[in-house]
Amino acid sequence: MNKEEAIYLAGFFDGEGGLSIFKRRPIGKRVNPTYYVILDIRNTDLEVLSWVKGITGFGSICKSDNSSKGWKDSYRWYATTGQAVSILKEIYPYLKIKKIRADIVLEFQELMDSQHRLQPRGRGAKVLPEFIPYREELYQKVRGFNKRGL
Repeated sequence: MNKEEAIYLAGFFDGEGGLSIFKRRPIGKRVNPTYYVILDIRNTDLEVLSWVKGITGFGSICKSDNSSKGWKDSYRWYATTGQAVSILKEIYPYLKIKKIRADIVLEFQELMDSQHRLQPRGRGAKVLPEFIPYREELYQKVRGFNKRGL
C-alpha cells in the first residue's frame, strides 16, 4: 500500500470502520478465554471493499443480511489479529477519530506477542494465569469505545 492509499484508507476507516478485541469464552478443556483483534469496514459498495482487500492484500469480504430490515445489501471486509495489526500500523499515522482505540489495540497485540514468547507451548498448553487480567483490562477499554453513543 502506498502513502496515498494509506491516507485514503485511514479516512475511510475512521468513518466506516470498526476496531475491536474479541473475547471467546473457554470451551472444552480450555480454562481461559481467547482474545483476538478484528478490524472491519462495512459498506453497501462492494467495489470499495474489494479495493480495500486489494491494496492491503489481506482480509475477507462477506455479505450482511439486511433483507429483513428492508435495507440495501451491505458487505463487510474484515481482517483479524496479525493481518489486522499489520494494516493498522500502516494507516495509524493518518488516523484521527480512531487513534486512541488503535493505541489500545496495538498495545494489546504487543502484550499478546510478548506473552506468547513467555508461555508454555504445544498442544494443550495453558495461558499463564498472570497474563489474563491485563488482557481483560485492554479488552474492556476497547469495548467501552464500541458502546453506542460514545
